[in-house]
Amino acid sequence: QANDSDNDEAKPGFSEEERWKRIVQNDMENIPITLTLMWIAVICNGNYETNVAFGTIFLFGRVMHTICYIYSLMPWRSVAWLLGILSTLGFMGNIVYGAFQ
Repeated sequence: QANDSDNDEAKPGFSEEERWKRIVQNDMENIPITLTLMWIAVICNGNYETNVAFGTIFLFGRVMHTICYIYSLMPWRSVAWLLGILSTLGFMGNIVYGAFQ
């Protein structure tokens, strides 16, 4: 019986509810800006294939980030986050390309 109470106290990190709140908050910080940049890249006639590639990489990165966050998979969560951020930066570059082509 002592082990049951010890297990509750020994759990590292956040509760499941707190973890989900953090996942949603992180998504709300990253997804809207990237979607906005994606639309701007389309409107500015950025390269179509580049937009598709960055959109795919962003989607993969965000899905993997969520999965890794749920299961506390470090450093893979950071790698997935980096894929998303690099895609966001890529959209910015594609906007500049489209604006000056």
